[in-house]
Amino acid sequence: MTLERAELTAGWTAAMSTESGSAAAHGAPSAATKPFPASVPGQVHTDLARAGILPPSAGGEHRVVRTAPGASAAGRPSPGEPARWVGQADWIYRCTVDTEPHGAERVDLVADGLDTIAQLSLDGVPFGATRNMHRRYRFDLRGAGGAAAATARELSILFESPYREAGRLAARFGTMPGSADEPFPYLRTMASAFDGPWGRGQVSAGPWRPIAIERWSTARIDDIRPLVDVDAGEGVLDAHVSIERSGPLPTGERTGDLDHDGEIDDLVIIVTVSGHGTKQRSRVILTAKEDTAVVTVRIPEAALWWPHGSGEPSLYDVEVALQTVDGEPLDRRTFRSGFRSVRLNTAPDAAGSPFMMSVNAAPVEVRGVNWVAPVASQQQDDAALRLLEAAVAANANLVRVWGGGVYESAAFYEACDALGLLVWQDFAFVGAAYPEGEPIRSEVIAEARDNISRLARHPSLVLWSGGSASLWLHERDGWSAELTDRPWGEGYFLDLLPTIVGELDPSRPFVPSTPWSGSESITAGDPSRGTVHAWAGWDGRDDALWQAEAPRFVSEFGWPGPATWRTAIERTTTASAATAPPPLSAEITAALVPRFATSVDELPDTDEHRRYLAQLQQTRAVATAVEHWRMSWPHSAGAVFWHLADREGDLEWGAIDVGGRPKPVLHELRRLYDDLLVSIRATASGAGLEIAVRSARRPLDTVVRVRRVDMAGRVIAESVLPVVLDRAGVVVLPVPSGVAAIDDARAELIIADMDWRRATWTPSADHRMRWHPASYRATLRPDSEGAALVVEASTLVRDLLVQPDRVTASGRVNRGFMTLLPDEVVDFRVDGVGAEHAEALLRAPALLSLDRVLGAS
Repeated sequence: MTLERAELTAGWTAAMSTESGSAAAHGAPSAATKPFPASVPGQVHTDLARAGILPPSAGGEHRVVRTAPGASAAGRPSPGEPARWVGQADWIYRCTVDTEPHGAERVDLVADGLDTIAQLSLDGVPFGATRNMHRRYRFDLRGAGGAAAATARELSILFESPYREAGRLAARFGTMPGSADEPFPYLRTMASAFDGPWGRGQVSAGPWRPIAIERWSTARIDDIRPLVDVDAGEGVLDAHVSIERSGPLPTGERTGDLDHDGEIDDLVIIVTVSGHGTKQRSRVILTAKEDTAVVTVRIPEAALWWPHGSGEPSLYDVEVALQTVDGEPLDRRTFRSGFRSVRLNTAPDAAGSPFMMSVNAAPVEVRGVNWVAPVASQQQDDAALRLLEAAVAANANLVRVWGGGVYESAAFYEACDALGLLVWQDFAFVGAAYPEGEPIRSEVIAEARDNISRLARHPSLVLWSGGSASLWLHERDGWSAELTDRPWGEGYFLDLLPTIVGELDPSRPFVPSTPWSGSESITAGDPSRGTVHAWAGWDGRDDALWQAEAPRFVSEFGWPGPATWRTAIERTTTASAATAPPPLSAEITAALVPRFATSVDELPDTDEHRRYLAQLQQTRAVATAVEHWRMSWPHSAGAVFWHLADREGDLEWGAIDVGGRPKPVLHELRRLYDDLLVSIRATASGAGLEIAVRSARRPLDTVVRVRRVDMAGRVIAESVLPVVLDRAGVVVLPVPSGVAAIDDARAELIIADMDWRRATWTPSADHRMRWHPASYRATLRPDSEGAALVVEASTLVRDLLVQPDRVTASGRVNRGFMTLLPDEVVDFRVDGVGAEHAEALLRAPALLSLDRVLGAS
């Protein structure tokens, strides 16, 4: 018989276990101890919110918000209280299952993800246990839970509080230093679920990925690890396939002897690759003593998979079939993959050592975004796809799956395959020392092997990294004194993980961590070698600090910026008080100085103006960094922005806020990550100005028009400079002194235009400039695709921002900050607005420019 799978999605309940006294100890609502409906896959925070035991929020996620603590109606925690008792309690999930074989030789319970410390029982009799959120489990139910008295049996999963298990292991291994005072290093679970500098304080529990019953006979496909490469234009797929045989029945009767000759039968594995006008097939026979095989399929003149911006991400259909020698089907898997080669150049050079990725022998300038799992509970694949599409629209070509989150769902990587997004995959380690003893070490091994095998089929996956920041912080923060001679995770990063990757996936490069300078003898984070986390700009509250050096590769950098006004309202206030968002954080407010004021006290008083400046500061800071690094190509080979999307309880660091609304910085990334980029900068001596142009893919033969204008936008001086590149690269052009020589540093600015691409430079900080009142005419023109907000400038209009969310919850706009000169016209595409919104949309605060916020002279 062919393997049959039935997912267990209906009839689940959850309840807090009272055996440990956790309800009384942690002040949990009594309703939590009574069974309430549960969704599988899912987590208990989500189910508690749906049951009304936790305060609900948009999307069904409980959120930590900034309001005064207290108790709300019916004794529930207020929205301002982190529901920490959820993570400190034990939880029981139950449902009724059919474990009868119905003619099959094997009945297995397959759990794709359990969070985290769990014991499984049938009719009250334990049959399995788990201790790792990041791996899959399979349990043979033959004889599990004793003799079955009926077809319908109760499956129960007891999730123990991770804090209790972490406490036991902490007593054994001792304190492990790190960037957060939380116990995640003792658990193989999602670190960012815990409180910390990047955490949310939402430690949950539950079957966060699907659970299923699988029935099968004779044999099944246990694992498929397809590794791809390109050899002289020929696509090569080596499918490493392992099988599991059903084994003897509980009665002792042998299985797998279908012809009853007393011998276990041979089996056949057939791998078929089809697409792009071709179909190729290879097969291997497995004898009774073999459970693994490598099946190679070659595709002549294969259509190659290319990253976004470099070509088409061509994919092929792959089928792996397991059958008897007589052709009886036993199991079958299908997926899509692609042919590409990937290399990482880290060979020392005159400047240190590069970190240069190549795909299909072509160097790739990485323009990336960090991926911080946007939800802590069940996978929301549709939401993830929308975010990845937004990354592609912003011209990103890589997403780094950060080690503080999870190994994402199959749908996530399939989307990256289809979109051409390169994937940098961290193993699940972040910012802490990790014990290397048992049972943790065995779980790390099982987790690594499982996820390498699960993800190997995806051509988008191009790099494995041991994790984030642990090696760097060990040196920077001096952990050795606290750790003495205790193992702390170094063995994972420098020995265990590279050994496993080398065995299972030699087709992809591995780096021990990020940042990493290429050697144990060189301090991690050396900008001349390997990867760095570039936080000098934010740490110093001065983004100009990023211009002091050009790292070889920046795997993290960023600047916080507030959520859109509408999202801040939705996520940070109760429904009865949804009139204004809370004030900006002190850190973001302080960072507005010195660009927009000489002190915090001199900043605009209104929240809407400070919020505008904070979003502008985020875009300016990111532009400062990316323009500098991209103009340093090929010395600097890439940058990965922190990060793509905010999460519940985090309303600041992403380019897309937690309500799914783009911040202005997302539109700025589209400009910064474009194949063609133009910028204005001071010369190395500081005595003049120059234009830098980066072309990532093609030669150039065009011009840059450079103008010095006054505050009304009148041209004082101009020049047209030829831009000639015989191949992709960077060209730097001196600005003639007649244009660059500023007469009044408070009343003039420089604008450079190359085709429709614009760069702007001011000689003084924005708050020192004498801005004139901007004059423009704005009209809203509804059309079949939504509406166009058309702005016609009469004077200089500096940093015009359209905020349609101020007038309607569904309002969206396709541009961020725009600077216009007299007689220029720009269309802002707006969605979710109609003619009835025109009056509000065409005035402040929905329409703001810098002169209005800082004041005009």
